[in-house]
Amino acid sequence: MGKSIFELYPKESWEHIVTTDLWREYVNYFGEEINSLFGDNYIVKIRFGHFYKEVINGQYHIALKSLRGYKENFVSDYDLKLYYKFEQLCLNIDNMKSISKGDWIKDDFNNYYLVINGDIDKSLIKLGFNSKFQFRNTFISNNNFEYKRTSLHCFRNLNEDELIKIKEYFNNNKNAYDELSKYNNKYFNLCLKLEEKGFVESLYNIGYFNKILTPNTALIVNIKDYGKYIGLVYGITTVSDAEEYKNFFDRFGKPDDEITLRKFVSIVVEEDEAKAHAHIQDFLLQYKDLSKEELLLVSKENRKKFINAFNVLLKPLGFKKKSNKWSKDINDRLTFNFYLSKSQYSDIYYMDTWINSKDNENEISYGKRYLYQNRPHLDWQLIDMNDFNIYLKEVFIKDIEMSINNNM
Repeated sequence: MGKSIFELYPKESWEHIVTTDLWREYVNYFGEEINSLFGDNYIVKIRFGHFYKEVINGQYHIALKSLRGYKENFVSDYDLKLYYKFEQLCLNIDNMKSISKGDWIKDDFNNYYLVINGDIDKSLIKLGFNSKFQFRNTFISNNNFEYKRTSLHCFRNLNEDELIKIKEYFNNNKNAYDELSKYNNKYFNLCLKLEEKGFVESLYNIGYFNKILTPNTALIVNIKDYGKYIGLVYGITTVSDAEEYKNFFDRFGKPDDEITLRKFVSIVVEEDEAKAHAHIQDFLLQYKDLSKEELLLVSKENRKKFINAFNVLLKPLGFKKKSNKWSKDINDRLTFNFYLSKSQYSDIYYMDTWINSKDNENEISYGKRYLYQNRPHLDWQLIDMNDFNIYLKEVFIKDIEMSINNNM
């Protein structure tokens, strides 16, 4: 019996920039669900990448051969579960050959799709984990599945329990099918308008559009359909002329939380589309002529204002600030800490608090990560700062005061 996949290669820190960047390419394609595979051992992740590469390129038979080359090394129950999951992923390509209008299909990351259009451009409605609908499309041509303009990569049939649950939803919502079709059309009409204005859609992330402004900057418009409204994240980002970066940018576009300067606008009714266009035009006029360095400077100044919103409220309570960490002694034994931690992968923040012993900083008696709008992370440029300041005063600060009082 072979060794576990975890034992095949020496452990390496996730800080290794080459391996983490390559792994992020796979995550962007397959989704965050695969990020838990193999823990922080990126050497194993990248070794497994031979399989991912072939899947991304649509070479399922080659991918399956690569995968089976690892089979003897998948020895634990968890290893084997992963193996059979990805083996099924490779085999499921045949399911695409018989899909027709009205079919329900499901991919191996548990997303549900309803085919609502039998034309060459098929529109697929995604029933997500929270019963919210999003939209996807793909090209079906000559019964072959092509990868252009889609993040969907394989499907399997739904089981009976899943079908019952979905049919119950549509039985209880008689107009749901027509409403979803209508919103789906609105989404793709917006995509078409962007293409007519010279925007280029990324190869794999549908709805991620860009227009190059200068050799080092690009205007980004990322469109997402949330069912009852369209969400647009737009902004200007810095770009590199390095060939490796350009290839990645062309294939995957720029995620919202990596755009250098970004804003959000929603389209609920038809009139909102003109307003959204005006917002983007105003934004473009304000920033389009800035250099890469000037864009970064504006972002830096905006970040200072965001961080200062915490300092304005914590300083009067006796907290001392060091970088993005605030601390206050509760008594002669305990210290209360708040850390506004930035993700190492993107431009988002987390709000973490904990109480530790003065004698032993590793001895923690309390810890909490705060949620804003039910999310654990803050995409700080997209939030409404007026609403966020109310949250800080009415929820965040009050909870901190109560935590400190309970430990005095």
